[in-house]
Amino acid sequence: METLAGKALNDLTNLVSEKWYVGLGTVGLITLLWVMLKGTPHDDLLIAYTAVAMIGLGFGEAETRTFQEHVDPYGRYKLTGPARRWTFIGICLYLAGLGGLGLAALRATNLN
Repeated sequence: METLAGKALNDLTNLVSEKWYVGLGTVGLITLLWVMLKGTPHDDLLIAYTAVAMIGLGFGEAETRTFQEHVDPYGRYKLTGPARRWTFIGICLYLAGLGGLGLAALRATNLN
C-alpha cells in the first residue's frame, strides 16, 4: 500500500534524478539567501562565492539543455538526443558560475 507522502517523495526523487542541475541551482540560491540574511560562523564570502557558482552552473545548465531529433535520410527512424541551445541568459549564467568558482578559489587560497 502506497501512501501520499511516499508517492510525493518518489516523484521528487525522479524529478531530481532527471533534473539534478535545477536542484544544484536551488540549493545554491537557498545557501546564498541564508548567508545574506542570517550569516554563518565561518567565512561568509567563501560560502557566498560557492553558492553563486552553484546558481550559475546549475541554472545555466537548465537554461541551455534541450533535446534534438535526428531523422535518417529515408525517414525510417528518429533518434532523440541531448543538445545545447545557447542563449544570452544561459551564457550569462555560465559566466557568473565560472566567476563564482574563480573567486571562491582565490578566497580559499588566501585564507590563513
